[in-house]
Amino acid sequence: MNKSVLRPLLLLLMLQYLFIQVLQAGVAVAATNSQTQAFVLENGMKLIVREDHRAPVAVVQVWYKVGSSYEPAGLTGVSHMLEHMMFKGSNALESGEFGRRLREVGGKCKSRTCNDYTYFYEVVAKDRLPMVMAMEAERMLGLKFSDDEFRKEIQVVREERRLRVEDRPVQVLRERFMTQAFPASNYSNTVEGWECDLERLKVKDIARWYRHWYQPKNAIVVVVGDVNPDEVRTLAGYWFGRLLHEKTVPAKHLPSLPEPGKRQLDIVDARARVPVLMMGFNVPALTTAEVEWEPWALRMLVGVLDGGRSARMESGLVLGAEVASKISATYNPISRGDTLLEIVGVTNVGLDKTLEELEAGILSQIRKIQEKPPEPEEMERVRRQLVARLVYEQDSIISQARKLGMLECVGLSWKLADQDLLCLQEVTAKQVQAVARRYLIPARMSVARLRPAVDAYASAQSSSGSSGEGAVQ
Repeated sequence: MNKSVLRPLLLLLMLQYLFIQVLQAGVAVAATNSQTQAFVLENGMKLIVREDHRAPVAVVQVWYKVGSSYEPAGLTGVSHMLEHMMFKGSNALESGEFGRRLREVGGKCKSRTCNDYTYFYEVVAKDRLPMVMAMEAERMLGLKFSDDEFRKEIQVVREERRLRVEDRPVQVLRERFMTQAFPASNYSNTVEGWECDLERLKVKDIARWYRHWYQPKNAIVVVVGDVNPDEVRTLAGYWFGRLLHEKTVPAKHLPSLPEPGKRQLDIVDARARVPVLMMGFNVPALTTAEVEWEPWALRMLVGVLDGGRSARMESGLVLGAEVASKISATYNPISRGDTLLEIVGVTNVGLDKTLEELEAGILSQIRKIQEKPPEPEEMERVRRQLVARLVYEQDSIISQARKLGMLECVGLSWKLADQDLLCLQEVTAKQVQAVARRYLIPARMSVARLRPAVDAYASAQSSSGSSGEGAVQ
């Protein structure tokens, strides 16, 4: 059937979806609460629907459980390249038509590749939901791989890598830092892909990756907004339920070295304007924690270290000792393997502070928490900040959908999204101290330092001295 006939038929089918009821019997209700319902189609695809009637709009997110951590050596960047090719045409859509049709109806679309997943999302008026579902189902199994489109897009991806990574010394540092932080895990892979792999990437590699991972059973569709769950279930059952799932080999478990020893890296770069320090500690995620409360305690620990001007690092290292001009701490517990608690700081060059002084200052702040639990007022401050952040996230249907999709993609339940507040409220100061003692130790630490070229001599002079490793016990 040619495209001139196929397109009108596609539009007609979209208008008829409300009358298609027979497929409802093939959809099983997996779980439900007052706001959210989850369904599993006969082909194994999961659908999660959350009602939010504050505005007549809806977000559709299609998640695929594949990302850079799934990629073998020599094939890095293939997931990100496939993300780009998803907009380059299918059996019923011309290259670029997906985005153009959304813009014509006032919608928008974006996509992103991460370590554990790749996702695509659209925000549209609620009456455009049938169109979005039809197009997403179309490219789930009907993608075309044109040699011409591939040749053009691989150049776009390589240029993105040059702009986002190679031309930015801090991002170069981060890539090298991750290879040290995860010596036995594919989390060391860069999402953009190594340049040497992108040079060798072929269109057949992308097509093979697509056929293996972009399957209904490996996908999760999340819909949040001014919608009726039964209508969305019917719509998804029609468009996605008839897609056949082929047998695939499940992803292997990510290995980890919990205590690989302290790892250090120094990069001298003439383009760098300020010295930057990256410090990471190998810590468990929600999926890998042996003690259930530890990920929540680690989140509270990050808040104690970095949560505004009154937090330990800001008050002690930026405003107090003035060894840093900027500093932050992060921890993402939603990961299918062990993750990192990261601290990134920029030295106060105005006062001629060094990276070694900054590193020693950070370790000193960590040691204080290891020696004495946070004060009650600190714990209360962090809880208020985290609660405010969670409430703010609920104002965005995109953020709500993203949280649900992330949890499901790493093997957790979407229900955890509604348990954040309770779990954080139960964390004690002693538990925060306990995770600091257990995980913020030299055996779990990676350090990467970016030095402007003028600091090369200072780097050589200081390389023989200790940077404070013994400060963390």
